[in-house]
Parts: sequence; structure tokens; C-alpha cells
Amino acid sequence: MVVSLSTLLADRPVILLDGAMGTELSRRGFELADPLWSAKVLLEAPEAILELHRDYLEAGSDIVSTASYQISEPGFLARGLTRKDARRALASSYEVARAALRQRADSTGDASRAIAVSLGPYGAILADGSEYSGDYDLSHAELVRFHRERFEVAADIGAGLVALETFPTLNEAEAALEALDDFATLSAWLSFVPRAEAVAVEKLVSPRLAALAFNCGAPELTFEAAARAAKTTTLPVFAYPNRGGTWDASTKTWRAVEVVDWGRWVEWARSAGLRGLGGCCETSPETIASLHAALKATRGQPA
Repeated sequence: MVVSLSTLLADRPVILLDGAMGTELSRRGFELADPLWSAKVLLEAPEAILELHRDYLEAGSDIVSTASYQISEPGFLARGLTRKDARRALASSYEVARAALRQRADSTGDASRAIAVSLGPYGAILADGSEYSGDYDLSHAELVRFHRERFEVAADIGAGLVALETFPTLNEAEAALEALDDFATLSAWLSFVPRAEAVAVEKLVSPRLAALAFNCGAPELTFEAAARAAKTTTLPVFAYPNRGGTWDASTKTWRAVEVVDWGRWVEWARSAGLRGLGGCCETSPETIASLHAALKATRGQPA
């Protein structure tokens, strides 16, 4: 069954998120030079998304994130699709994740994991790297409207948890939370890019906000930002870095480092008092398996 984030946090000292979606699909042979990114594969080959979810669950993930980071009505319209297409795709991403949990239950008897509906910032639909900078000219009201449209779908399909990921500014985070406050059945973790680490996280107040996070930066930068946030908030804090590479928006490729000490990631998370750990771009099910093994070796972490 799908469990809540609070249930996982009550059960484990550190919960394990999943890893990359888009870059892992690319590694598996899919062409993602498209504004829809991983949603392109969701539309054309949903079985590949299902297989990747299963691989992350097998590797030890407590949460699977849907292939919906760049799904939005404006983004689909710009791609020549319709608003209904966007809503159907978001619903489909959740159902594919549920199917992965059902298959896990059939094979292992255990499907007690959470599903997070992955939603990027407005910059994600532009496919130009601006989700890392926030360099787009939208009013507060426009940002609220943009995020509310996707929350409506998430609530309608029965999702309970959304992952607001790679947010570059406090202003957009506040707009998203304002929209989220209208949906009593939803909660969210809100994740910033590490370069937004100066964000005054203590200013983010919402009954729907369940955790804070930092993602998609180099490991050292991501963990440093998360550790600082953990000192200023009572909310759980997560970190899910990329492998340490740099993103080239023109070629839509990552230039990543080759050698990563996953055990060190666990040490950083533990020492900073973080409650969630995972990976972003250029990580894989093998990454999550390595983190899972390191967590199991740490006293007090369930298998």
C-alpha cells in the first residue's frame, strides 16, 4: 500500500529517496532532447518508467517520484499538445508509480512505500536551465496560478504527497505554498537548488509543508546547504545531490564526475541530522543500492 511521508519518517532514522529519472532513461537508450524530458518517455513508453520505478524499489528506495517533473499545461501547449493531455499525463505518471508498488507487493509481499508527485518550478517547462536561476519574468499571481493547476490534478487523482523540486527562489516557493494551502489532502516537501542556500527557510510557513530539501547540486554544496537549513528549521530536511557534474543546457547533457564515495554521503547525512537521502541527475538504481547498503551498515537503520 502507499504510505504517508510521516509514516516513513516515524519508522526510519533516515529515509531513502530514489535517484535520477531523466538521465537514467537517457543512459538506458532513450532520446530526451525534448522540452518534455522524461515525460516524453512516459507518453511513448510508459513501461520503461514502470521498470525504472521497480528498479529503484528493488534498490531500497522508500519513496518513488513520478515522471512528471516537467509536466504542465503551458509546457504541453507549447509542445503542440493540449491541456487535457497534460492532465492525463500527470495522472498517468501517478498510476505507473502505483503499478510499480503493486508489482512489488505481488513479488515480495511488501509495498509499504510512498509516492511523491514530482513537480518542478516554472523554469523546468522552459527547458533552458532557468530552473537553476529563476530568470523568468512572472508575477506572483502567475506563479500561484501555474502551480495551482498541477495541484488540482494531484488532488483529483488521490495523491497525498508532492515533491516540489529544484526551486531557485524564495518568491516562487512562497507562491507554490500559497497555492498548495488550498488543498487539504496534499502535503509537500520543498526542495531548493543549493545555490539558493541563502533562502531564509524559516520564513516558509504552511500547514501543507512536510519537509525541506536541497537537490541537484554537487554533493558537498548540497549537503552544506541542507546542514545549514537543518539548524534553522524544525522540519525534516533531505538532501539528494547529483553526481557532481555540470549541466549544459545547449546540449542537454551532464558532464559528471566518475568516482563518488556513497558511504561519505551517508556520513554527511547522519552528521547533519538529515532525515532523507537520495540522488538527482546522473545517479541510478546502483547509486540507491549503494546508499541503502551504507545505511544498513549504520546502526539503527532498518533493512
